[in-house]
Amino acid sequence: LPIGVIATGFANEIQKHEFIVTWRLIAKVPLFSDLNADQIANIAGMLTPLLVPPGHVVVKQGDNADAMFFIISGEVEVEIKTNPVILRPGDFFGEAGILRESVRMADVISQTECQLLELRKEKFNELIRMFPELGVHVEDVMESRINDNTDITTKTLSPS
Repeated sequence: LPIGVIATGFANEIQKHEFIVTWRLIAKVPLFSDLNADQIANIAGMLTPLLVPPGHVVVKQGDNADAMFFIISGEVEVEIKTNPVILRPGDFFGEAGILRESVRMADVISQTECQLLELRKEKFNELIRMFPELGVHVEDVMESRINDNTDITTKTLSPS
C-alpha cells in the first residue's frame, strides 16, 4: 500500500510538471500572447509537446490534414517547389489543410531539432469555438501565405 501511495504521488507530480512545461511553451507562442493565464491553462490540455530530430518529415504532402503545429524552438522547411520557406520559433504550420479540410499541400521537414506543439484537428475546432479571434488570425496568416506563394508562382511562370 505505501508503494502505491508513493507511485500515485509521483505520477501526479509528473503530470503537474508536464502541465507547467506545456503552459510555458504555449505562453511563448505569439498567437497566444494576448491570452491570460486561465485561457492558456485551457489550451494547455489541447496541445501535445513533440521533440523532433533534424531531417524528420513532420508533414507529408498528400496526407490527410489532422493537426497543425506551433514551433517553440528549431527550424522547419516548407518544401514549396518554387520557393521553399523556413519557419522559426513562433511560427505555425499545417493550418491550411485543417481550415480547408483538404490534404497536405507540402512536405514540412525539420532542419534542426525542433520542439513543437501539436494541435489535433478536433482540438483546433474546439479552440476556435472558445477563441474566435484566434481562428481569424490563423485564417489571415493562411491567406497571406497562399497569396505570397501564388504571387511567387505567377512571377516565376509568367513570360518575360
